[in-house]
Amino acid sequence: MFYVKVANALVVDRTVFDQPMPPTWPDRASWHQNDVAQIGWSYDGTTFSPPPPPPPTFDDGPIMGGTIRDVITSGV
Repeated sequence: MFYVKVANALVVDRTVFDQPMPPTWPDRASWHQNDVAQIGWSYDGTTFSPPPPPPPTFDDGPIMGGTIRDVITSGV
């Protein structure tokens, strides 16, 4: 069974137990049983949600082709 620790509406830690988490576990009220949620997910008190995907980085190569770059930098 996976448990996640929630602080300020975000999952900040994750652990696993073979059996339910003992009720005497330190800071037990901050831990919630959930087999899917990961560190960084948000929690609104009932539902865990993953963070939005990052924006695209456009690391496919240069913005301008070599020929255009050569014309601009040559001053022609």
